[in-house]
Amino acid sequence: MSGTGDGNLTVGEAGARGGRKTAQLHPSHHRKIGEKGGKKTKSLYGHLYRTWGRQGGRPRKKTLSEVEEEPHEKEVWGQPAPPLLPPL
Repeated sequence: MSGTGDGNLTVGEAGARGGRKTAQLHPSHHRKIGEKGGKKTKSLYGHLYRTWGRQGGRPRKKTLSEVEEEPHEKEVWGQPAPPLLPPL
């Protein structure tokens, strides 16, 4: 934190202060939203829990640079898109 006392905060500092204050005033809030997130994850991916457990945990999400490196084709209704130009 800047700690200068001039009233200027960064967005990150303001968010951290808000999180600490919420934790002080409403201690069960973070637990409740964590439970909601866990239930949603289970409803979406519950069938994959056993597979993830065998693999050592849920796979991490790919970063933007990893996604950009992968060759990909546009899919329409589950079928690859036709090439833009016919081969010569």
